[in-house]
Amino acid sequence: MELGHTILLDAGAMTVEVAYHLPRGMAYLRIVTPALNIAVAATHYPNVELVMPGAVLRQLTRSLKEKGLRSYETMSQVCPA
Repeated sequence: MELGHTILLDAGAMTVEVAYHLPRGMAYLRIVTPALNIAVAATHYPNVELVMPGAVLRQLTRSLKEKGLRSYETMSQVCPA
């Protein structure tokens, strides 16, 4: 990863491990996620910008689900390819 990169992390046990094992010396990284556990992991990095789509909480996965839109459709608007 390089300065200014954006990564999308969905909810899940493996993706939270990815979030906890990001390089510590990053100058800036944007993480886009609907998952609360990923958001918590992102708070351990001072130079991470966290983007979470506003939504309804899914209790089982502890992630956010938007009404009427799929989360990654919204994420692609935040971070166009």
